[in-house]
Amino acid sequence: NGYAGFVDPDHARFFDEAAKQAQRGEYFLYSLVGTRQLVMPSGVSLAGLPSAEVPPFRVHLNQEAFPRAFVAATVTDASTDAERLKKVSALAEARQLGSVAVAAGAPPLAGGGGAVIGVDEARPEHVIVTARSSLGGLVVLNERWDPGWRALVDGKAAPLYETDCVLMGVAIGDGEHTVEATYLLTAITVDGKKVTGKTMTGDGKVIDEFTLVPPRSSSPIR
Repeated sequence: NGYAGFVDPDHARFFDEAAKQAQRGEYFLYSLVGTRQLVMPSGVSLAGLPSAEVPPFRVHLNQEAFPRAFVAATVTDASTDAERLKKVSALAEARQLGSVAVAAGAPPLAGGGGAVIGVDEARPEHVIVTARSSLGGLVVLNERWDPGWRALVDGKAAPLYETDCVLMGVAIGDGEHTVEATYLLTAITVDGKKVTGKTMTGDGKVIDEFTLVPPRSSSPIR
């Protein structure tokens, strides 16, 4: 489902919980992250999901998978990552995910609303969506959150919040807005005692360059 991101222990805990739910025949967390197919060894079936044998696997279809982007009407938070996961799991079991989002550090919101009216670009490193809201909302992008992502709303830089433990969200106000998220890559080159780097978009466009020179030591290295 899009950019896989770095290995994050909190993300791992989310998917561990999703796997435990699946063993109980519940797929809410997998649905949240847009998982449309679950693959098991041939002959192993998951309860409640239509499936077909595709040797050597059995492929299950999850018809409740969330779309690439959606708008949450209510935004809440918790004090720790562990508490956020508990809250997300509770919302999942109550079938409230999607309308309610748990976004780390985001301003609280109640009574908002809206809808994504178009996904204009959906590459792994570049997502553009058009969303409309009457009372404000949080546009949740079904991409794994990572510090390398940057967001624009109507062409202006906007905060990007880690949402529902593994996704990312951008707040919008009333009206129709264009939300753009770009993943930035950093290339490092070491040349003698100098380190140079470039920050690039996924398609290779350089947007920043920097040079690091280590400080001189006052004593010899032994």
